[in-house]
Amino acid sequence: MCLSRFAWISIAGVVALTLFLAAAAYAFRENLVLFSLNPRTPYQTYRLPPKPEYGEADAWAALPERQGLEEALPVGVQA
Repeated sequence: MCLSRFAWISIAGVVALTLFLAAAAYAFRENLVLFSLNPRTPYQTYRLPPKPEYGEADAWAALPERQGLEEALPVGVQA
């Protein structure tokens, strides 16, 4: 089966376009990677919580004069 002249030109055009796109992708590979890594939206921003007042007892998880769970052991662990 012989292909027509139009078929050969179409196949050659598709091959040429594929080679051109592959060469362009290879030439711009670093830019394509950087473009794909760009998040395109700003990172989430938020307000920092207020600094704790370390002079107050509520700012501490454990204090020597307060009974708490700081001396507790997990279930099944013996001291």
